[in-house]
Amino acid sequence: MSLQLINNGDLGETARNKINLAIEALNVLLTVDSYSMVVYDNSPTIMGVGTDTEACDAITMGSSHTVYFTKGSYNTDQGSIEMGDSVYSDSNLTTPLSNNYYGAVINMMNKSIYIVGGIADMVNDCSGGGPISGNFYAWDNYVNATGEADASTACSSIMSATEHVLYITKDPNNFGGDSRPEVSDQLFTDEMKMMQVPGGYYGWDDGGMQKSINVSGGMIMTIDDCGGGAGGDFIQAWDQDPMMASGTTMATDACNAISMGSSHDLYIQKDPMNMGGSSVPEVNDQLFTDSMLTNPAPMSVYFGWQDMMMAQNKSIFIGMNGVISQIDNC
Repeated sequence: MSLQLINNGDLGETARNKINLAIEALNVLLTVDSYSMVVYDNSPTIMGVGTDTEACDAITMGSSHTVYFTKGSYNTDQGSIEMGDSVYSDSNLTTPLSNNYYGAVINMMNKSIYIVGGIADMVNDCSGGGPISGNFYAWDNYVNATGEADASTACSSIMSATEHVLYITKDPNNFGGDSRPEVSDQLFTDEMKMMQVPGGYYGWDDGGMQKSINVSGGMIMTIDDCGGGAGGDFIQAWDQDPMMASGTTMATDACNAISMGSSHDLYIQKDPMNMGGSSVPEVNDQLFTDSMLTNPAPMSVYFGWQDMMMAQNKSIFIGMNGVISQIDNC
């Protein structure tokens, strides 16, 4: 964008020259260095695709488009898009690229680029067999990825503390995307996957939804929404009802439903005396079927629960008003 010089005969020459000098100075300030590269999707007009796998496939089978980008802070590669760069579909830099995945060839390697709000949120290698891996941004309050002691501190660090790139090796049973963290995925601090992420809680911005990730032994144990106030975190509970969280009348049925029956999100309001973690159910915590914490879980029934931290399936018995009265190993 640039401002046009004026040529108004009604102004005196001196005034006109001064105004034009000011305009030229502003144009220098408004100048933004931009660069271009080719990306790929499956549409004649650039739209992107829904997954990184589709983006990678589009490199050889889809449509090519020229996009324009400006560099983010500390990014220096003028020939390719990096995480944090702003990306546009037009050379005037007025139309940010739509939220989606795009294929690209960067340094002779096939990559997928994930755009959120016109910003390159992730740039990942296209998988070539073996464990699928990608990366994402996570936050804590340390110079090196260390993890927080609780989910609340991790959540408060998002976008305000230290940002880390964490590398993922996907669990073969997870299909959310190469660069989307899921429970049972393995996390590393280095691209070569030599250094496991230290245990603790990390903040994660999931496309505008802030979440905490609990890591133990390099593995993701839980991923929970960042709640406001006393509630907000939830667990995945199991029963045999595909329609709603109804529970079972026997603990053995709840245990048998784990991974075989139907899963439901039950939201936790912690008892002030419980310190096991905001997303870890404990006796006297209260469970709800809605995120607003208005509908208590049904009374006098059991739910199955996978305690990933202890690698143990458990049954949870719900008493009055959704309060947990008993938790037992299956």
